[in-house]
Amino acid sequence: MCQFQTPSYFLLAYLDDYKANPQQASPLVTFSVFNDLAESHGITLVRGEVVNQSISFYEGNKVINAMIDAYKNEAEYHHVEAFNKSPNKFDFETFIALRKAKWLSQT
Repeated sequence: MCQFQTPSYFLLAYLDDYKANPQQASPLVTFSVFNDLAESHGITLVRGEVVNQSISFYEGNKVINAMIDAYKNEAEYHHVEAFNKSPNKFDFETFIALRKAKWLSQT
């Protein structure tokens, strides 16, 4: 489960923890996006942190990269758009299968 807070801060927690009690779901990973240099230098900086010991640094890094890919790659952004704009039509199982395949191909 991902929560976005302005201006560019993301908190990620286990979905089951969030379902059980949204107010007490502890973040696993947090990251911030700094786009100050986007126009002038064509780069965006990201600072991520694993804040819960139930996830490894390696897994946290992969989760952050997956989130960034989902927003920056047109081929993947349609999933984000579908989830946000038409959640009742979003095919969660297909999305998870695609993410697992990509995750495994990166190991």
